[in-house]
Amino acid sequence: MLFPVKSIIRRSLLVAGLALAAQACDEMSGDVIPTEEEIDQAVDLDAALAVNGPVLVDLVQAAKLTGAATISIVQEPTKGTVSILSSALLMYTPNKDFTNGTDQVIYSVCAGGNCDEGTIDFTYVSDETKCYSMAVPDLGYGKPTDPQIIVDVLENDILCDDQFDVSTLKVVSQPTAGEAKIIDGLLFYYPVTDYAGPIYIVYSVAGRANPNTLYYGMASISVQPEVITLQAVNDAFHYTAAEYAALLEASPGNQITYPLSAIFGNDQIGNLTYIELDVEIVDAPAHGTARYEQNEVFRYTPAEGYRGSDSFVYKICYDGQCSQATVSIDVAETQPLRAVADEIVYTHAQYLDMIGTYGALNIPIDNIFGNDVLNDVPVSQLQVTTPQQPYSGSIQYFSLEMFKFTPNNHFDGSESFIYMICHDGQCSETEVTITVTDWPQ
Repeated sequence: MLFPVKSIIRRSLLVAGLALAAQACDEMSGDVIPTEEEIDQAVDLDAALAVNGPVLVDLVQAAKLTGAATISIVQEPTKGTVSILSSALLMYTPNKDFTNGTDQVIYSVCAGGNCDEGTIDFTYVSDETKCYSMAVPDLGYGKPTDPQIIVDVLENDILCDDQFDVSTLKVVSQPTAGEAKIIDGLLFYYPVTDYAGPIYIVYSVAGRANPNTLYYGMASISVQPEVITLQAVNDAFHYTAAEYAALLEASPGNQITYPLSAIFGNDQIGNLTYIELDVEIVDAPAHGTARYEQNEVFRYTPAEGYRGSDSFVYKICYDGQCSQATVSIDVAETQPLRAVADEIVYTHAQYLDMIGTYGALNIPIDNIFGNDVLNDVPVSQLQVTTPQQPYSGSIQYFSLEMFKFTPNNHFDGSESFIYMICHDGQCSETEVTITVTDWPQ
């Protein structure tokens, strides 16, 4: 922290600041040349500072210069560095190992062949009970692509026994790249897209009680492009055999389509959009094909007749940086279907009622398939047949509805039929027994 002070031993008009590259002397041009008496104003100053805290000194204001003059450094400090900015502000930066005591700078003001020298003592102060008016250094951060970077420079500044006049806030020194403006008491920095690095902006502000005394501060803005570390992350998609078969059946071209969010959603790509990535399939699947359709989808097509697990590797690149990951398509091994025998029982009264209404016994499919081991295969995907007709009637299967048994004259209250279920080349068959109780003898 830096402490510009109003008075310690001699005259002081100082404010806080940060490092800024500048020239060793500055020539102030104007219409009025100071008289010889006026040039005898290179006043001695004192600056209070904190550890490693640079400070800005307004030499023009301190010397009351109103005309053309040249300001230069006569004696360099021994415990820090000093430079004169283009705005005639003297900037002193203490060395890192200079943490207490005093350092001194001698400067010169010359005009019309006459010169005067003054000293500035930079002293560490430890009395925390005193108030030191200061424009505290400000930090800002942003990217070259940001439309603007806003810094509230007055938020941390201190003015003892007074208030800063926001209307006096001005940019004193423009940055080397981009532009700075004061808008509604805030510092707006407008970066340029082709520059990244530190930006330093000097500003001045006055208090309400003494508008002629300016305090100078510096906003240091770090403008850095966003550091994007690409990291593709593996993806795994798990299916049962039935789910996988249904997915392929429902997809045109017998393929599986993955939206980009399903593949890139867990990848680390910063603020990049998917379309900014260069994408390539670098390792094709062993049992099919995979392709990337830019900014749309990934498509996987298994080889004809193959219904097992597979994988492929994709690579994402941006600005010369690449990362790759594996997409795994895991299909659980197909478990065998197993049709389980059923026994359907009616009372004689139920039998007569159903025959009278429908002319047949309508057996809901849940009564037949409900106990079968289908391994998550939907009933809609089963191929169902009745390979053998019963002796005392006929059996029909109505898809997703029922089995219809129509008895003939040979029916004596008991009959059976066989049905078979198949899926993806696997089949199982069993017997269904129909019994009517209380059948008349």
